[in-house]
Amino acid sequence: MRDAVDEQTVDGAHAQPGWVRLLEALIADADALGAQILARILRDLPAFSVVDAERMEQDVALSIGTTLRSAQAGSRSATVAEVAALQEVGRSSVALGIDLETMLRAWRLGVEVTITAAHARSAELGAGRDDLFDFFSAILTWSDLAMVEVSKGHRAAELAQARADEGRRGAFIRALLDGSLSVAEVRALAGGRGSDGAHAYRAIHASVPAEAEIHACAERLGLGAGDDPHVAMLAILDGHLVGFATRVPRVPAGELCAVGPAGPLERLSDSARLARRAFTAARGFGLSGLVSLDSLGLRAAVAGDRDVGDTLTRRYLAPLEQAGAGLDLLRTLDAFLSAGQRVEAAARALVIHPNTLRYRLARFEELTGRSFREPETAFELWWALERHRLAEHTGTDRRPGAEEKESW
Repeated sequence: MRDAVDEQTVDGAHAQPGWVRLLEALIADADALGAQILARILRDLPAFSVVDAERMEQDVALSIGTTLRSAQAGSRSATVAEVAALQEVGRSSVALGIDLETMLRAWRLGVEVTITAAHARSAELGAGRDDLFDFFSAILTWSDLAMVEVSKGHRAAELAQARADEGRRGAFIRALLDGSLSVAEVRALAGGRGSDGAHAYRAIHASVPAEAEIHACAERLGLGAGDDPHVAMLAILDGHLVGFATRVPRVPAGELCAVGPAGPLERLSDSARLARRAFTAARGFGLSGLVSLDSLGLRAAVAGDRDVGDTLTRRYLAPLEQAGAGLDLLRTLDAFLSAGQRVEAAARALVIHPNTLRYRLARFEELTGRSFREPETAFELWWALERHRLAEHTGTDRRPGAEEKESW
């Protein structure tokens, strides 16, 4: 492209290049050009028909004016002020509900109208083919640069809007699951967020990878909403995927997801409490897959009732530890209970002589003062051993009184 300050001689007098005269003419007639662009956008892009006319006029005027003036100056980079103005056009389109593709199509329509107007004015301004080529080069070069900045503003506004929506959804889900909303609030808020009282929902509590994206997590669990707004509402809170759904999740191998019982939204806090308890217990025992309190049974109580665990640990395991009894005795007791207290079956599982197993059982009864003839001994010992297993897996201190923390 020839430089904007180059001069050519017409009839012996110095004059501006034809492509510069074209730009000046269009700048002088910017209002009429803006009206043509606006009419073309409204004709070809119905999405803009609901946008406030005054706001659209302002954005079109800003866009065409910035493009023409910068092209006239031969600029190949935007100033700080121009960048800010162009990005604001992108941000405003998000506020108006215009997606990025539609916005860029509108920009291209504006360029087309400008080029058509330049063709129409070229003859009267004495602009030849080379002048038109330089004009098109100047306009398209700066238009491409401008569209990059407009797109940046649009994407930044979309991200901010998504974060705000995510925050509002997360706040609603947190309040719904912790039971801090009244029945009236639940119905009012849920009705505006794709959930209502006509469906049965179950709480969801799952682990997620670091920096995971909420929609990808939902799809992995088979809870993508698709065309049904009632399938699920999820959020990532404190590193956990939580929410509620009408479907039972499909859990990938090696991952953990807990669900609560199904019921109306107004009772979802109960379902969430049970799902959270099941998740905590299952994670503590190193389990994966889909879990619930029904599937975990007493293991949930072992994980959740620290006081009982402390008591039974003192009663059954502390005496063994104090006497220097090794892991062989613990494995023997575990195998004995797993075999339904059948000596022969437990001995086979341990690959030891039945008399060796009987000796170890007698040693246990001697150290603890408890007898397997008492029905509660087997049950309480199982609880203590499960508590021990939980502590071994989580790396927590299993001594009575040691502190444990539970995540949200």
